[in-house]
Amino acid sequence: MRTSVLLLSLSLFAAPVAAWGQGGGIRAGTATYTARGEIQGQTQDLGTREITVSDTVVAGAHAWLVVNRMRVGGVPAVDSVLMRADDLSPISRHADLRVARLALEVRDGVLSGEMLSPRGTLPLSLRPGERSFLNYHALRSALREWPLAAGWRGTAGVLELRGRTEFTPVTLEVTGEERIRVPAGEFDCWIVSVAGAAIDERWWVSKAGHRVVRTREVMGPSGAVMQLDLVSIVPAP
Repeated sequence: MRTSVLLLSLSLFAAPVAAWGQGGGIRAGTATYTARGEIQGQTQDLGTREITVSDTVVAGAHAWLVVNRMRVGGVPAVDSVLMRADDLSPISRHADLRVARLALEVRDGVLSGEMLSPRGTLPLSLRPGERSFLNYHALRSALREWPLAAGWRGTAGVLELRGRTEFTPVTLEVTGEERIRVPAGEFDCWIVSVAGAAIDERWWVSKAGHRVVRTREVMGPSGAVMQLDLVSIVPAP
């Protein structure tokens, strides 16, 4: 997942209105994934990712809090996103990562804040598009709202913070289906291709419940691959 680079990236998704369901699919709980890197026939254990989705209230409105907990180089890191429950629009993102800290909030329709890294402070001021997300974990949580099916296709704008700060086009498309086994069990999945100038991923999304079961991402010109596999799902009490 271009570990050091991805931790510095902010991703925003804008899908056509017709590609979305009526909501209500997201459920609170915690999903745990194993992470591994693959390059030239060698594999490396990259620890675990724990994604927790919680119910909360922000300014009197129901919201979802999506928190990614991981370890980067043995150092714990946390990346959290708030989004409205009714339309999944972004509220804020706060991250304390190994190589950067990020604080963003949406006010009056503008996403603003800053990213602090060893290179200095990068101020940000952006206007999210319709149905935008503040990182991939919020985006993947929102998959439970989508009417995925054979032939489904959507488009996205992905904001890259490397070089020029801009949105780059991304397409998401159901390209097939497969039954796969991961530590959490066997799942019948849709294979979703996520492709753009700065991203090349495949997501295996369970047909039942639209949970992300596996992801594979090419990490730059070296051909290295980052894979996440679902280990467990624990519903909120």
